[in-house]
Amino acid sequence: MQTLRSIALATGLCLLWASDAVADDAGKPATGPATVENRVKESDLTTIRLTADAERRLGIEVAAAERRAIGRPRRLPGEVLIPPGGTIVVSAPVAGLISNASGSVSPGQRVQRGTALFRLQPGESREGKAFAPADRISLARARADLTAARSEAEGQLEQARVRVEAAEVRLKRADQLRQEGAGAQRAYDEVRTELDLAGTQRTASQARVETLARVLASLESGEQAAVAIEAPLDGCVRAVHAATGQVVSSGAPLLEIVAFDPVWIRVPVYVGDLSAIETGGSARVRGLPDGPESPAREAKRVSAPGSADARAATVDLFFELANPSAELRPGQRLLVELPTAAVGESLVVPFAAILFDIYGGAWVYENVGPLTYTRKRVTVRDVVGEWAAIGRGLQPGATVVTAGAAELFGTEFGAGK
Repeated sequence: MQTLRSIALATGLCLLWASDAVADDAGKPATGPATVENRVKESDLTTIRLTADAERRLGIEVAAAERRAIGRPRRLPGEVLIPPGGTIVVSAPVAGLISNASGSVSPGQRVQRGTALFRLQPGESREGKAFAPADRISLARARADLTAARSEAEGQLEQARVRVEAAEVRLKRADQLRQEGAGAQRAYDEVRTELDLAGTQRTASQARVETLARVLASLESGEQAAVAIEAPLDGCVRAVHAATGQVVSSGAPLLEIVAFDPVWIRVPVYVGDLSAIETGGSARVRGLPDGPESPAREAKRVSAPGSADARAATVDLFFELANPSAELRPGQRLLVELPTAAVGESLVVPFAAILFDIYGGAWVYENVGPLTYTRKRVTVRDVVGEWAAIGRGLQPGATVVTAGAAELFGTEFGAGK
């Protein structure tokens, strides 16, 4: 009996001690593996309050975030091409001896229309003496046929002019039928290419007629004046087929000149995306390493014979781009942005309002009150022209800084005005 009373007393004392320990623990705060002291929201650290004079000096301008129907552009690779008619082969109008007009002519050399590239001296050999009998016979035959050649060249020039006029009429009619839905795009493209080729032939025929006229004038005067071989267009020498001191026959190719302004951009487009692309719109062209903030160049859509790649399931679209400095070369790759039809509305702000930090984060300054601006992080979903589509971070109607955002950024970090 005494033993049972001892056990009951010990059990009661243990329970009393345990209840006191639990009560003590309940009064103490729970501790985790880590604690953060002085926690402050990011927005509380990025509010700038300016004076009226400071706002004026910074040139602050604002705009409201709005919902706008914009299409998400398709960004595809493009290839630089020489357009049809952009390459001309310059040939010798008569037989003679080739000499350089001003320095040597080499592939890659830039030339301007009317620049003398070679001089062709009829009736001289490499040693400055008369031709051999066989060459004399050829030269006499060339002189006898020179008048006929001029008449033939004039006839070819007239034919080229007629073809250009006829192609222009057909192109106008094909364009009208296409707009009315009664004609095919392919027919329009074929006529457009035919017009370009006819124009090139007309230019070459005109140059040949002028050269033959100068040669005939020199022969009628009794002098065998050297004939200047001039560049028929502005461009770059692609290949040289004759050298100084070489005797060439009539019609022999001397060099090839290719025009680099303008150039065409060929863009292969997946057939599944073709219906979403605005076929009548222009494209925006950038270099491959350029970002969306870099300036883009506008390229207008041109018609060309249809081409496609069955293995890649793509069709080709062609655009024309000005290239006055010839910095774009055939075969060069570019990044092309194709406009698409708008599907729904997006929250947009002017792209000038977007700032990027050194880590690539996008920010805007929101005008939250008089002379008060708050820097907010945003997600840029896309950039379409001068607009930036915002994924999150702003509400419709929010007023953001479009001019002076960089100055505010510098002011915030101690580098402003």
